[in-house]
Order: sequence, then C-alpha cells, then structure tokens
Amino acid sequence: MTIPRDILINTESKLSLYCDKKIPKAIRDKLTLDYKVKGNTIILFERRPHFIYKNKKIECSIAKIKYLPITREWKLYYMDRNLRWRKYWNYEPKKRISTIIKEIDEDPTCIFWG
Repeated sequence: MTIPRDILINTESKLSLYCDKKIPKAIRDKLTLDYKVKGNTIILFERRPHFIYKNKKIECSIAKIKYLPITREWKLYYMDRNLRWRKYWNYEPKKRISTIIKEIDEDPTCIFWG
C-alpha cells in the first residue's frame, strides 16, 4: 500500500526542508542528504563520494520510516551493523512525521548520526 497523496505531499515537504537544512551549503558538492519513497516506506540516506573512486557516489542509509495506513502513524527504524533494519528502541509509532524527523535529528541514542 502507498502513502495517501495528501500525507505524502506534506511528508515530502518536511523531509525536503530537513535535508536542505541538515547539510551546510559549503559541503553539498561532497555530501548530500536525500530520501526515497517506495510504497509506504521512506528511506533517509546520505550520498557522498566513494573513498577510493572520487567520481563515484555511494549511498549510506540513515533511517527508515514506515507509514501504517490503518492507524495513520509512522514507525521508525535504524540499520544495525549487519545492514538489517530494526525497530527503533522503545519508540512507539507517531502520528506526525515532524516528530519522527525531530527524533532522527536529535538522535538521543546516537544510532543515526553516530
């Protein structure tokens, strides 16, 4: 199932603003923050030059946000060291995407930004 259009438009607006503000303009040629939407899932990722092949870009996933259509809530996931998505600890689904974005940005557990 996909994210309803009105919710998706609002979500993409907030995510675009967050991605734009998170990375300083001075380094955007080296590092960008972006997201992909597939079905009811959004992957937040950073894109940077490959450490050996500088003209090649690599993507590193930061967080996964999943929309639950029945409850109209968002669920947050992090990627573990084995590159598997895990439910973010003791964090119940939230009604507002801005609450999820704030949690990722503040990163109180240091799981998203280190």
